[in-house]
Amino acid sequence: MSLLGYVRPKAIKTFKPNTQIIQTMRIPVLQRERATILYLRRHFGYSTNVLAEAFGRSRSLIHRILKFNKLLGTLPWRDYRQLPDRVKKIGNARQQRQLAFFMEKWQAFILGEGEKPP
Repeated sequence: MSLLGYVRPKAIKTFKPNTQIIQTMRIPVLQRERATILYLRRHFGYSTNVLAEAFGRSRSLIHRILKFNKLLGTLPWRDYRQLPDRVKKIGNARQQRQLAFFMEKWQAFILGEGEKPP
């Protein structure tokens, strides 16, 4: 009790979502999916945004995969920041068209239907 006779009310309990439900919604990354992301980046130079859109993953997950392999020294790092905006847009559109065309073959490889990448 304070000098003015005011009593501090007890803390109001707030709603906390069940974190176990949220954690089970995470979809694990398959080894072949990880290998496909690295292969497409290494050989064709697809950007992080294009890979994220094609695989239905977040850009942060793709970036973590690429960053880990960059630190291992198995993936060369490309810096696209110095390119003009129009060049980036044209290249990005070309990459999206090309990857959408080949995505069915890559999905079959990721699911284990083939032994070699297309």
